[in-house]
Amino acid sequence: MAVSIKQYLTLCLLFVAFLANAQPGKQKDNLQPKGITEENYLYILAADKQYLQKSDTNQLISYAGHVKVRQGKTLFTQIALS
Repeated sequence: MAVSIKQYLTLCLLFVAFLANAQPGKQKDNLQPKGITEENYLYILAADKQYLQKSDTNQLISYAGHVKVRQGKTLFTQIALS
């Protein structure tokens, strides 16, 4: 049974698409936690209010009002709207 050129090109195209989608071998995991450094530490400089919520396993601290936070060389400010 002869294979037509159209069927041959379709098979070649599917094979190329399969190769293009193939993942390389084992990749390095980029989600590894880094150590705490000056650049990735979050400094709370000022806030009007601080809220603490605790559960059995977690603790959440949130800030409200005129908040100023620094991380590395970046300064974040939030002005409360009244």
